[in-house]
Amino acid sequence: MPEIIKKPLLTFRKHIKKFDDYINPDVKDITNIKNIACLRRLNAEMGMPTDRFYYKRFDSIIMFNQFKEWLNNIDISPETKKSYAFALKGALGKYPDGFTISNYNLYSDLAKTCYQNAVELRPVKPDVTFENLPEKCSAIIANCKNVSAVRVIAIFIKYNVFNRPSDYHHTRLRDNGLNSYLDIGTGRWLIRSGCTKNKTEHLIELPAELIIDLKKILPMGGDCLLYNKSIKPYTDITSLSKIITRQFGYRFNDLRTGGVQLIHRNKGLTIADAEAEAFKMGHSLRTANESYNS
Repeated sequence: MPEIIKKPLLTFRKHIKKFDDYINPDVKDITNIKNIACLRRLNAEMGMPTDRFYYKRFDSIIMFNQFKEWLNNIDISPETKKSYAFALKGALGKYPDGFTISNYNLYSDLAKTCYQNAVELRPVKPDVTFENLPEKCSAIIANCKNVSAVRVIAIFIKYNVFNRPSDYHHTRLRDNGLNSYLDIGTGRWLIRSGCTKNKTEHLIELPAELIIDLKKILPMGGDCLLYNKSIKPYTDITSLSKIITRQFGYRFNDLRTGGVQLIHRNKGLTIADAEAEAFKMGHSLRTANESYNS
């Protein structure tokens, strides 16, 4: 029998989008970069060109099953599988007029399954019990030879303020309308939405004692919180994590984990109190329970 030549699947121009069309202004740049990288790889794995996103080609049971089989068999973590599933689901829902709901629901249900698997298989956070943490913080703060940024972070931790390093990094002591703003006079710390992971603005009232300690360390006339050994603002805080681990004996994420666990051990803590504390740290109560207090 003569070989049957399979005709290539045609895709209308309107069903092909530039990757830039999938940039979501409501999430961080790094999230957009990760999602687009997922889409590019999926194009390649599904046998499509990688110059743009051919979203209509995913609108079939055959393509869904191909994607599901690839996702089940690829050797990546459950968290990464979840990232692929949600990146694809988000992209397919970007132009709803061009995609059938029955197939979209298949991708949506698969994304939910990937999320549940990621939660169930997520490594259990260790129970972090801090021994003499206030004393350790005080020693770090008092040592003038330590990097200024680490002394500043020690001040916040000393008063049970466990925000992300990026929150400190993006904070200014003069309000420029863009960065987060710490009013050193009142102790009011405005974390702006554009500087957060979840794009949610929140206000923290810092203890007066924390501000007093902070004023003793920050350089006169300075506008930032995190300074390096040369008393210059950090432009990249990647190296700071190693210094924090060396000084505290814990990774910063472990410090945040311990902070949540410490708060939740308070037997008189209400749900509302726990939600308020989670909000200060820049996440939801669900995230606090699932990711930090497991």
